[in-house]
Amino acid sequence: MTILCLDIGRSRIGVALSDPGGTLARPHAVLPAPGGAAALVRRLQPLVEEFEVGEIVVGLPRRLGGEHGPEAAAVTRLAEELAELTEMPVRLWDERLSTVEATRILRERGVRGRRLKALVDQVAAAVILQSYLDHRTTAEERS
Repeated sequence: MTILCLDIGRSRIGVALSDPGGTLARPHAVLPAPGGAAALVRRLQPLVEEFEVGEIVVGLPRRLGGEHGPEAAAVTRLAEELAELTEMPVRLWDERLSTVEATRILRERGVRGRRLKALVDQVAAAVILQSYLDHRTTAEERS
């Protein structure tokens, strides 16, 4: 089962996908931020069908101290609407410092300027998804 991850921003949404086995995350695309969950579901539907997505992970924007601010509340509401509209499990996952990590990865690979801005959201989504996948694998190993 493929897992789809979203890094929700004000103007853009980074999208990443796992491999079918749920072990490796890869950046996929950047979508313009839509006007709500229904518009987002319409944009995601082709990906869900093509890659046989069975679960969605949504980055939860916590503050560095772990607190939830207004952004986290908005993302939580959107995730709840996504779960209802897609009838799929939707998990919130801590996204703290994912953009910083994505920027570091891209800069190490020599990406700069407009290209960096175009890629950072989808790489941040892959960072979030890989964290989720790694945690899930570790939890399964402990069981």
